[in-house]
Amino acid sequence: AVVSTQSGHYGRAPQDIEAKKLELKAVKLAEENQFDEAEEILNKALTLSPTMPSLLNNRAQVYRLQGRADDAFEDLTNAIELSKGVGDSAKQVSFFSHISLNYDIL
Repeated sequence: AVVSTQSGHYGRAPQDIEAKKLELKAVKLAEENQFDEAEEILNKALTLSPTMPSLLNNRAQVYRLQGRADDAFEDLTNAIELSKGVGDSAKQVSFFSHISLNYDIL
């Protein structure tokens, strides 16, 4: 699996519901290697729910798959701040940091 669909405490407000629908569509596109389209949809979802960590986490994964390590790390860092260090985002940034430090990909 490429991305996370962890929603945390989001999903009750209409804009969060729409953002989650867009996120699921973006996940499907990313799994089909349609990264530009997935990024575009995640950007739209983030305009609806800019504080939803899973959106940033998923966009980070798209960036990572595109070879955009700096952008991925920034989104993961922001997702961790929003999620208070709990959940998939925290795990991803920890893993990403380990890989970048040990394999010099940044």
